[in-house]
Amino acid sequence: INRLTGAMPESDAERHGESDEFDRIERVVDHLGSALSASEAERARLNAAAAARLRDEATMLAAVAHDSIAQLDEVRLPLHILLETRFGDLNENQEELLRDARTAADAMGSALRRLAEVADADRGALVVQRELVQVNDVVRAVLPLARAAAERQGARVEVTLEPGLPRVRADRARLAEALTLFTSDAAAATGAERPLVVTT
Repeated sequence: INRLTGAMPESDAERHGESDEFDRIERVVDHLGSALSASEAERARLNAAAAARLRDEATMLAAVAHDSIAQLDEVRLPLHILLETRFGDLNENQEELLRDARTAADAMGSALRRLAEVADADRGALVVQRELVQVNDVVRAVLPLARAAAERQGARVEVTLEPGLPRVRADRARLAEALTLFTSDAAAATGAERPLVVTT
């Protein structure tokens, strides 16, 4: 009680002996309650400002990503035309350079699309098509890509799909893409002595 009552200066009533220690404690509690309310209001204001800043930055990032994708498409089209339509004889080196350029442009386009989706998610503009999905079916669909990525590292793939898993509500296409990216990244860290292990 002494510690609590010492937290506030004396009021006029206290100086004239018209209040007791419980009055002082009540004043301390009121003061702490006001301070807590002010702190919560400030925290809410800061959270709202951070959310608004995130939406603004995500909107700018999405605009840049979508614009970059459009510009990249203008690069990919002539590459496609040069490779598929014979305007003249290209030697093997020229064809290989064009194929490499197209592969790099395709990979960059995929990365930019994923970046745009992340930005759309942050600004609340990502449209998700949820449905009931059997996880094992999605994993089976991405296993060939995981095996190919592991084989490039000289690694084998060990798969255990648990039967009877309940279905989940998810966006099947985005779930498959996420699992493909995840397993491909994991395969890059494997080797002949360390297999890629996939379990559900």
